[in-house]
Amino acid sequence: MTAHIININENVKCKRCGQRGATDNGLCLKCIADNIGKDKKAPAVAKLPDHVVGQLIQLADSGDAQWKQAARVLDQIFEDARAEGIRLPKMVIYQDAAAYLGQKLSTVRNWTAIYHAVGDALLDQYCDTFRFSHWRAMIPAARSADPPKSIEDFAAELAATSDDYGGLPIPVDVIIARTAKPEQASAEIFDEALDNARAALATMVRRIDDVNKKLHHDVFAISSALENLAARIEESKVK
Repeated sequence: MTAHIININENVKCKRCGQRGATDNGLCLKCIADNIGKDKKAPAVAKLPDHVVGQLIQLADSGDAQWKQAARVLDQIFEDARAEGIRLPKMVIYQDAAAYLGQKLSTVRNWTAIYHAVGDALLDQYCDTFRFSHWRAMIPAARSADPPKSIEDFAAELAATSDDYGGLPIPVDVIIARTAKPEQASAEIFDEALDNARAALATMVRRIDDVNKKLHHDVFAISSALENLAARIEESKVK
């Protein structure tokens, strides 16, 4: 009888279930057992770890502050995955997170996009001054200013106008009025259609996981392509 050695690294997470204790092939023993007799080339459907689910549920009732904390949690998930060479289907992660947070998928995507565009330092500096709606309006306004301004300089400029509004931050609609364009409505319709397509594909990926592995692989490829398109659109909005 030939002896085989299975190396288990408790510091590495399983690329399928997210639990620690991955073997050399990236899966934990439980997922390897589940995989016996199945097509191992098909990508696994990612699931949010239990501790992340708990964090998101707590954030669901935390008011306006939830967006920044939720974005940080999701950013950490993707950062950990990149560090370990794991490819996560972002649409599935965003959809799950949105469900636990009681938000739309597009809303959660916007949170992460704004979080990356502004950064921790600036968000913390103006945590008592600007809400998410301010930041979302300020980014395109700063970009379209003549000449264009950095978000840091624009935030400082707007924060200094509080005396003009009775000690309160500048109203969001005043910021939006600076950058409103006729094509804005059509862009919002496109965003909604794209959001619906992402959500439908994410649901499809789950439903076919145990039905047809080849079809699962094909849909995963379509899902990734759509996610890349969505990411490029979001980046164009916040640059």
